[in-house]
Amino acid sequence: MMSATGDPPRTAGGRVRLTLERPWYEMNCSHQVASSPRPPEHSSAVTAWLRLGSTAWVFVLALAAGARAGALTSADCMECHGDLEALDGRRELLVVPDTLAASVHAGMECTDCHHVPELPHDEKLPPPACADCHDAATADYAASIHGVARTSGIAEAPTCASCHGSHDVQLVSDPKSRVAPRNQPATCGVCHSDPRLVRKFYISVANPSAAYERGAHYRALMGGETQNHGELAGVRPPTCGTCHGGHRVLQASSVQSPVNPANVPSLCGGCHRGIAGIYRGSVHGRALAAGNRNAPNCTSCHGEHDIASSERGPSTETLAWVTSQACARCHADQRLVRRTGLPALRVASYEQSYHGLAGQNGSIRVARCPSCHGAHNIYREEDPRSLVNRKNLVLTCGHCHEGITARFASIRMHALVATETTTPAGMFRVAYLFLIFGVIGGMVVHNGVIFSRYLREKYRVEKRLRRLRRFGRFQVAQHLTLLVSFAVLAMTGFALKFPTSWWVDLLQGIGLGETTRRLIHRGAAVVLIVQSAIEVAWYMATRDGRRDIRSLLPTYRDVVDLVRNIRYHLFMADQPPRYDRFDYTEKAEYLALMWGTAVMALTGLMLWFPETFTRFLPSWAIEVATVVHFYEAVLATLSIFVWHFFFTIYHPREYPMRMTWLTGTMTEHAYRHHHPREYERLRNDPDAVIPPEHPEDGATRRQEQPPGHQRAGMSSGSGAATKEQGPEARG
Repeated sequence: MMSATGDPPRTAGGRVRLTLERPWYEMNCSHQVASSPRPPEHSSAVTAWLRLGSTAWVFVLALAAGARAGALTSADCMECHGDLEALDGRRELLVVPDTLAASVHAGMECTDCHHVPELPHDEKLPPPACADCHDAATADYAASIHGVARTSGIAEAPTCASCHGSHDVQLVSDPKSRVAPRNQPATCGVCHSDPRLVRKFYISVANPSAAYERGAHYRALMGGETQNHGELAGVRPPTCGTCHGGHRVLQASSVQSPVNPANVPSLCGGCHRGIAGIYRGSVHGRALAAGNRNAPNCTSCHGEHDIASSERGPSTETLAWVTSQACARCHADQRLVRRTGLPALRVASYEQSYHGLAGQNGSIRVARCPSCHGAHNIYREEDPRSLVNRKNLVLTCGHCHEGITARFASIRMHALVATETTTPAGMFRVAYLFLIFGVIGGMVVHNGVIFSRYLREKYRVEKRLRRLRRFGRFQVAQHLTLLVSFAVLAMTGFALKFPTSWWVDLLQGIGLGETTRRLIHRGAAVVLIVQSAIEVAWYMATRDGRRDIRSLLPTYRDVVDLVRNIRYHLFMADQPPRYDRFDYTEKAEYLALMWGTAVMALTGLMLWFPETFTRFLPSWAIEVATVVHFYEAVLATLSIFVWHFFFTIYHPREYPMRMTWLTGTMTEHAYRHHHPREYERLRNDPDAVIPPEHPEDGATRRQEQPPGHQRAGMSSGSGAATKEQGPEARG
């Protein structure tokens, strides 16, 4: 019986109510009885049996109706699940009626999904029975990697509610649905962008959602790029489910997975049909179809999720990536090259060509790998369709070089001249190497002879002049030891940090490999530490040492001298500062030496014996020691070249170099200029003054010096010309 509105009557829970207006046998058999009348003698018996059966059926229906009248309704469930207080504040169990009413499951009873026979129910209920309605989707899920993981007891594996929601399930076409195309990256990213889950389950791609949102597909999906051109016209941009599947998500290693490497061309070809057809005929596509697992597919070059768009043309970064990463991933892998028989050193030869060098410097117009070989239409060189086939080279190169001839096109693009000795270019290279070493080596020898002459003359001139003792022989020996050990440490240490440098190759060539350099480095470190300890002991135990310590302490006068010295060299002051035993540059340098030696010794020992130091230091201390050891070495080396060598070699007054580091003495004239305050104390000290070796002819020999020698004398602060210059300040 229908209601006044025409709808079938329902129970309080919304179920359709059965109402029998006549016996069932009359409803089901009336047509049969009317069309096939039974014999009159049997009609009464049949009627009696039918009435008896109808009575029994009505009794069964009555029992079912009674049972149904006592079944749970949504209203019964909401008495608890609609009241947060009744749930003791457990918000995860709260059901908001408006949310459920707005979902695709509005109008269904709670017990349609949650099979609860009675109240109160168990604390832990079985999962919702989605399979009662969605049997096909449930079967696909059970066969997926998610379903298998869930069945094996992995609690983190997603369920139906993980992706679709619980009481807020919407149709996929609804923009509010969690699995709507625009929302899929965020939904899948709940797990796949969780670093903890990625590490725990060895997921091969970390945070694919963020990568997808950087790609062209996501921009097209969000309306940022159009897809109304060519074969993509009207094609919906792919999302997670498009490529991986909705419910039947399989591991990429499965041959049935759409993202299995062998299936990727067919997957991408669903949208890019024309390009996929070209690729299948290329050398890469044919190799992949033949089962070569090393053959590249679409994702090998374009990426998996962050696929760049070519609608506006490739960017500089994309072009650089194609050459240095996409193609080089296979063609620069020497192990793969040997195994597959590919031509060797293709990437290296390109990088050394003009095209490669210009590309590495950011040129976007220079030819890259796809410019000559093609992108999807790559064929073997002997294939007539290949762009680098000999018959097609004029056309291929002519895209950039207009009006070329076949001879121009025959220039080898992948020639590695550096490894050749028999080709014309290789023979010229060898000849020029001999020429460079011969010419430059001759120049070095020639200029070295001239330099040594000036150095010897300056040494002889100073010996014929009145000198003052500045450093003793012990200090000179200490300085020489420091010089040698520091140079060896710098050379062997930086060789470890920069193993591919040309000068490291030279060291390798003479037998100084890493093992040998390590032993030499540690030996030089021991020499430096011992030398420093001896020097500290000398400073503390001797009178001259204690004097030098007092003289090296910074004072306020050093600041005044610094300002005055700068003013003097800027022509803002008439006289330079008057220094004592050590000026501010020497104090700063020596104190930095003491500090640097201590730091390098400590950090070096930590790196030498990390097992011992980590017994009482945290692990990050070794990392800090590595950083400090390297950068302190850089600072010390640069300071030597920029600061120390300037005042002892590069300074115009000192060239070709100050001789004090060899003799321990300074000429009287130089002492008066450099350290006038100490000079006043030492000028008459017999222990400090060293008379000239040839006092009777020293002046005569200076006057007879050639012009070049006069220049050397001026540099050392001796001779008449230097005396006419007047006093100058150090630095």
